[in-house]
Amino acid sequence: MTTSIDTITEQFAPITLAEMNARAALQTRADNKYILSADRFATFVDALRSTCHVLDIKGRRAFAYDTLYFDTPDMVSYWSYMQGRRRRFKARSRHYLDSSQCVFELKLKGGRGETIKHKINYTQDDLALVTPAAEIFIRQCLQEDYGLTLAQPLVPTVLTHYRRVTLASTTSVERITCDFELAFATDGVWKGKIMPGYVLIETKSERGRSDTDHLLWRLGARPMSGSKYCLGLSLARPDLRNNLFRHTRNTFFMSEALQPASAANAQLTDAPAEHIVMPAPTPMIVPLSSTTGHFAD
Repeated sequence: MTTSIDTITEQFAPITLAEMNARAALQTRADNKYILSADRFATFVDALRSTCHVLDIKGRRAFAYDTLYFDTPDMVSYWSYMQGRRRRFKARSRHYLDSSQCVFELKLKGGRGETIKHKINYTQDDLALVTPAAEIFIRQCLQEDYGLTLAQPLVPTVLTHYRRVTLASTTSVERITCDFELAFATDGVWKGKIMPGYVLIETKSERGRSDTDHLLWRLGARPMSGSKYCLGLSLARPDLRNNLFRHTRNTFFMSEALQPASAANAQLTDAPAEHIVMPAPTPMIVPLSSTTGHFAD
C-alpha cells in the first residue's frame, strides 16, 4: 500500500470493542467480500469517513490475526463449498496476536445463506489442535443447527495471516473489515498471498445489501467468490478443482514457496519484531496456472 495503514485509520473517530459489539455484534449476518486496488480503496475509505468509526483498542487500530482452519481428511468443508451445499461449516482456531486472545470458532451457513458464528475461548498451546472440549463444541453446534453428526476427525489444513482494520457504521447495523497482507501457509511453509497493492474488504450486515455494499457497487466493485479457506487451500493444492473462484484466485493472488512459517503462530517478514517466530528468506514467486484441477478420490 502506498498509503500506510496508520494514515488510513487516523482519518476516523475511534470506537471501543464494547461499543461496537453493543451496536453491531452480528454473530448471525450476511457477508460479502470485495477486493480493491489501492487507488479504489483510497476513494472507498474517503467516502466512509463521515459515517464510520474505527475499532480502537488501547490506541491500536490495526490488528494482526493468525487463523488456522481444520477440515476432515477428505476435505468435507472444501467440497461442501465447491458443491454449493446449503448446510456447510468451517472450523478454525484464531489468535489475536496483539492481545494474545485465542478462540475456536465454528462458522455455519443458515437457511437463507446467512453466516452464523459460534465460538469458545481457547489457549495458545492448543491452537494447532482440536481439543476434546472443542470437539464436543463442534458436535453440539452441528447437531443443534443441522441435525448432523460429524463422522470424521478434523485436522489442520490452511493457516492465514493478515492485518485487519475494522470499521463500524454510525448509520446502520454494519461492520466493514479491511484485511491487508493476506497470506496462506500449509505444512509450515507459505504457499500464497494476495497481490501487492490490493485489500480484501468484507461487509457484515443483517441482510447483505448494506449502505457500504451499495457504495462498493457504485465504485465498480462486485462481490468476489471464494472464502479465505478455499482460496488458501487451492493455492497450496493447485490440483484441486477451483472453478467457482478461479478468476478471483488467478487475478488477485500469487503462489509462493520456500518461506517457512510456524504452524501455530505464523508471521510475515514485515511483522513487528516481537511477533517474528523464525527468520524467513525472500519468497520465490510462482505464477498461477489455470489448471482445471479435479475432485479428490
